[in-house]
Amino acid sequence: MNDFNIFITFTEPQLIHVGNILAVVKLNNVLIISRIRPKNIQKYIAQNVDIVYIDESIVKLHPKWNQLKKSLINREEGVNLHLPHSLNIFSQDMQHFLIKKNKLLSLNVFPDGNLLFNTYRVKKWAYENISRKIKSLLLGLNYKLFEGNIISPFYAIDKVYSYLEDVSCECGEIIIISMQSISFQNKNIDGIVVLGHRNQKVISADKLSNIISQRFSNIKIFYKKHPRIKLKDDQFYKKLNSNNLIEVSLIEENEPIEVILRNKPVNKVFAVASSSLLTLKLANPELEIFYCGMKEYLGNHYNERLKHHFDVLKLTEIEY
Repeated sequence: MNDFNIFITFTEPQLIHVGNILAVVKLNNVLIISRIRPKNIQKYIAQNVDIVYIDESIVKLHPKWNQLKKSLINREEGVNLHLPHSLNIFSQDMQHFLIKKNKLLSLNVFPDGNLLFNTYRVKKWAYENISRKIKSLLLGLNYKLFEGNIISPFYAIDKVYSYLEDVSCECGEIIIISMQSISFQNKNIDGIVVLGHRNQKVISADKLSNIISQRFSNIKIFYKKHPRIKLKDDQFYKKLNSNNLIEVSLIEENEPIEVILRNKPVNKVFAVASSSLLTLKLANPELEIFYCGMKEYLGNHYNERLKHHFDVLKLTEIEY
């Protein structure tokens, strides 16, 4: 009898990683539970899978989510659950439910930015924990406050799917997967995508703007804002756009940078500490990656393991 495989995803970049897993690992009976609409999921998943779209309004979610869990109880086979981390109300609710009903066969983790290489820890009473607890109560889901590494604070991890072997969490097995390659539009191009960052209070926008203008003033510059910041609040973009030494074109597409780069005339990427830098380099080793101020930006979350991987893959650090 085939096992049942559930992937819970929250973002489109996570779907890229799930697609890469399914391309190299033979898994049957796959169900993807996601906040991303099915038509967008199909852009990243070539395999034939079932999809459950999560609508987070209380009226629409509660009956649908309970119906889904009830259907899992009625299945004869157990569930292999695949998650990016546990700082999410849906990830936690499904974990606790499957454990309680004795239906969890394995708990597995797939990539989400740099989490597998740069441990992200939370305090039990931190805002990001409390806010999710409140939301879970409103939605009728089981979210438990925790302290420590967000990847899997409650249960042992069976498998980790990773692009690199050295990961920041303990597990039974590491399965190496590959990034889908990104090819340049034109090998003679010379352009750069500058990626925005969320917490703009930590790094000086003036200083970054000057670094960009000094280093890349003679090439085409594109800017992609961070998905969780509004353009009107993006001080980094405002400083770049007002810098008379450079001309910046705004990328308005909302797709992941891994997708956007396939259609942009660039051969370089710059960021402070974007979670996509490692995967971009793995997708195209010829892509020049520059980063600046990562240690200052990540603060207590900074980990030498991540810096080691950056060095091995030959990402270029610019002094902040």
